Amino acid sequence: MAILPGRFAIHQAMREPISIQILAQNAFAPSTQELLRQQLALAVDWSDGEPFPDCPLLTVDGMGSAGPC
Repeated sequence: MAILPGRFAIHQAMREPISIQILAQNAFAPSTQELLRQQLALAVDWSDGEPFPDCPLLTVDGMGSAGPC
């Protein structure tokens, strides 16, 4: 998320887990943590069955073997 140059979408089920990871103590430098929080706030929610968004889509399983991938 930190390196994506613009708008992106996430599977809606990922928003809360990502938020928890971002807030993990000592996981990121404070400036990186804030950047990730800002990026997540701007992410478009996508759900199964909806048309694909017109931007990059982060999914639960990037290998395509499980979950909404």
